[in-house]
Amino acid sequence: MIRLTFLAWPRRSTEKLDGAYVVVFVACDDAVTAERQARTWIEETGWVVEALEDSAKLEREEVSERERQYFDDALVDSGSLIFHCFPPSEE
Repeated sequence: MIRLTFLAWPRRSTEKLDGAYVVVFVACDDAVTAERQARTWIEETGWVVEALEDSAKLEREEVSERERQYFDDALVDSGSLIFHCFPPSEE
């Protein structure tokens, strides 16, 4: 399993969101393939990837309790996405 974290922005402007860190679990062992698949999934949901922030190959025992559900979901569905959205800046 590979866990990747991306910085992404909504494709359409919105007053409710400024962007998000997107954590993606991809059920594969190849980092290049996992990144390509993760970017595709993010873009299919209407977001634009700005940057890959982190990538790690993990075993289930290495995943926190909080993220274990997403790891398990990825085993069943090939992948899972978690959007940690941040509100618009107050400019």
